[in-house]
Amino acid sequence: MQNEILIKYQEPIGEISLVDLTLIKDNIIKKVIFPNVMFELKGGTDIVSILYHHDTLPSDSPLIFSLPFVPDIKRRATYLENLSKRLRPNISMDEIIKKHILVPDPCSEAFWLKRPELRKKFKEIPNVPGGFCDTFDENNTQDYAAWQEAATSGDFATFVDGLIRFVDGFGFDFFVTPVPPIDVSAPSSPSHVNIYNNAAAKILEKSKKKLYILYNLTLNSNVFTKYNNEIIEDIKSYITEIFLNKDKFFHGLYVRIRGIDNLPDKKNYKDVRPLLLEFMAWLGSFSKTFQLPVFLVRSGYYGFYGLEHGIQAFSDTTSGDLGDIKDIRKGETHPKKERLYGKTLIIDDCVELTKKQLDSYIKDKGRLPRLPGIPDKPTDNQNKNPTEFRNHFSKPRRYATRREEIKRLRNSIKKKEIDSIEQYISRCNNKDLKKLIGYDIELALEK
Repeated sequence: MQNEILIKYQEPIGEISLVDLTLIKDNIIKKVIFPNVMFELKGGTDIVSILYHHDTLPSDSPLIFSLPFVPDIKRRATYLENLSKRLRPNISMDEIIKKHILVPDPCSEAFWLKRPELRKKFKEIPNVPGGFCDTFDENNTQDYAAWQEAATSGDFATFVDGLIRFVDGFGFDFFVTPVPPIDVSAPSSPSHVNIYNNAAAKILEKSKKKLYILYNLTLNSNVFTKYNNEIIEDIKSYITEIFLNKDKFFHGLYVRIRGIDNLPDKKNYKDVRPLLLEFMAWLGSFSKTFQLPVFLVRSGYYGFYGLEHGIQAFSDTTSGDLGDIKDIRKGETHPKKERLYGKTLIIDDCVELTKKQLDSYIKDKGRLPRLPGIPDKPTDNQNKNPTEFRNHFSKPRRYATRREEIKRLRNSIKKKEIDSIEQYISRCNNKDLKKLIGYDIELALEK
């Protein structure tokens, strides 16, 4: 049986429809229904809540592992699996690999920002040459010339080849190559991104590894805030040309808009919003045209709204933090205890509450909104222990919240209800999210 991706679109409701995706790899068949949510694991500790509370995830939710932390994730999973039967999780890492479609996030910010410790993590991955990482010292950040130097020297090719072999050996289904972001200050950046994606696809083909590859498209938010029509059109042109090729290598798009959650705070947001929505609509149109998935990653509720435009899946991190992965700082002073609890996602309100805000919410309402199989308030032990709180309360609630939202959305599609996501957002308490659907504009017009 050959590797193959099969996609079947059901009758659309507006721009959205149920999509059945079947992925065949090494005689293993994995099936996913879209729209869906993907969860991104950004560190070794994130696997704890996934393993112990796997039943709170959508059963077919794809998972994203941040590449430099995959060895840490594997080590933590192995440790938990070796605990006594009473303490160990009910599911193993091997079962996770068999049940879920796995996508590696290439952590491209490690090669764009000052992230020396992240690059060190890449160099610790077995059998992955470190020359590419060495090209990016602290004085060489946000620099396309460094990428060109690595490509010319051959360091990019050997690095990607090593990552491909590591990803294949771990059990991932897809490969995504590191790329620099597209930035309004660099009109040629779409061309650079295209070159690195194509180079990675050819390296994968030469390796003979049976991985699917996603075209990695990372955009800085200034592409929308300081709009440059030529850059947007170049992106569309390059991607369309590649996927029209009968011998195309790619099996979908992996899209990230850095700073997407900060866009509603921009002074010119009323001008930015239609540009962002038009781009989302183009992504949805691309998916239907080429019958391939589009994933809008690390996008939270902004990506959730993108589902209404035909995007197949959005991703959320286990903590809800949509920013770049931060460097590992040795000797950093401990953050305030409040921050150690992270944030808790509240269904229907579509807001993230700090521990202090959560305590106030529960005091006022008596409990959190009910979710199947999830407690509606933390235990006394969880209230006292930030690690217990995150691993066994706030993160599982996030998974269950997203599961319930996706369940409702799929049901509304089956009932042929139009604009269900927009109506859901219009009733929430997230002001920035309401701006995305133009709710603030509608109120202004009513006045």
